[in-house]
Amino acid sequence: MQEKFSLLSNQWIKELSSTIDYLNQNYDEITVLSEATLKNLYERTFGPNTYERVSQITDGTSCITLTYDEAYQGYITQGESGCGGVSAFMVYEKIISATKYSDRIEIVSSAFYIDGETRQIYKDYNKTTSLGGLLVDENTVTDEEERENVYSTYIEENKDNLEQYTYTYMLNEDGFYYLIGVERTNA
Repeated sequence: MQEKFSLLSNQWIKELSSTIDYLNQNYDEITVLSEATLKNLYERTFGPNTYERVSQITDGTSCITLTYDEAYQGYITQGESGCGGVSAFMVYEKIISATKYSDRIEIVSSAFYIDGETRQIYKDYNKTTSLGGLLVDENTVTDEEERENVYSTYIEENKDNLEQYTYTYMLNEDGFYYLIGVERTNA
């Protein structure tokens, strides 16, 4: 189940808010994610009545971990969190195709990995196959759109030589599509 929360992290991270911890009377700054918000995001992605409370959620990179707190009716973390900086390990993924069937939609993406510390890009998450140096110097190219265009072009030109993932969304009886699985389909 933790993998599903990690998949959703780009959505729930946008919903975090900071406050002072008045309820527990610690008076420290905390970051809060309401359980109602998380449940809504989860069920919009994975289907009605699929959410189950867990004790902790993480974004999958260990940059942020939130723990359920009954008093806040949500997930919290104390102090600052996040990895940040140019040395972060990141994934850049782009949709390269989408196919609609009568009962499902399959979306195929291609990805590569960026290690700011070694200043290399890699074919795989475990950094076993280097694809060369950084495509963009994150320290000098601050325009996000310019970086996105370089990364997007690289994937288009190399998609058959990169890892590919297929996301399968099944049509539910309510007329909506819900994510039922992700698998690597090209290594």
